Amino acid sequence: MLRMDSVSQAALGAAVAVAVMQRRTAVWKAAAWGAVAGTLPDLDVWVDYGDPILNMVLHRAETHALFWLTLFSAPLAWCGSGLRANAWGLVLSTAYLGWSVLAQQQVTAIARATIQAQGIAADRVLVTPSAFNTVLWRVVVVGGGAYNEGFYSFFDDSTRIDFRNGERGEALLAEVQHVDGIQRIRRFSKGLYALRDDEGMVRISDLRMGQHPSFTFAFHAAQRQGASAATALVPSRAAGRRPDAAVGLPWLWRRMWGERISSPG
Repeated sequence: MLRMDSVSQAALGAAVAVAVMQRRTAVWKAAAWGAVAGTLPDLDVWVDYGDPILNMVLHRAETHALFWLTLFSAPLAWCGSGLRANAWGLVLSTAYLGWSVLAQQQVTAIARATIQAQGIAADRVLVTPSAFNTVLWRVVVVGGGAYNEGFYSFFDDSTRIDFRNGERGEALLAEVQHVDGIQRIRRFSKGLYALRDDEGMVRISDLRMGQHPSFTFAFHAAQRQGASAATALVPSRAAGRRPDAAVGLPWLWRRMWGERISSPG
């Protein structure tokens, strides 16, 4: 699973527009329209559906549908629409994307070999690059009522992946599986989620973004009612957090170059 940030999307859109339009319009105009086209699908983040879980799971829905993007492309090109440097930029970005796909396949093979060697239960495996690079990769394994998180760098001295184990909170699932927000996150995360009792509030985290214990998308979706273990429905609220950059970035740099150090937290 490879993702692009909004800046990269705008830059790629601008580069493609300039390459396609050539000299048929001003370069700045082609770049501007391309940047707009690359950014527009993500502007749905400003739409408030009245609930933080809905805001997340409905993002990248209609605005990212191939049908609507294709339908929109013709009038946008009509409204807007041979620099060598731009062409080279597209070549390099395409090559980088190709390298990313090959790197992900390589790390996936290493991860699956490690999982089998260590006897880790694996219903789902996620292999994704860490922030700002495609050298250090994050591997998340879900199975057997637990999740495991590990990192692999192409500068590591071996193909061993050291996994950190965490509980998925399977015991809580029977209590809260009827909650709409819980159901949505379970589907949206494709099973890559974890539940836990957070001081009486049931918290669900999407394991795909962030790293243990700081997951970007986490929500309080239900409240436990004392020893009876019954749950009460409550308005969902965001409970995620991002890793501390002052700690996380130095760790990222050192781990990327193959230094086997424990992740922050």
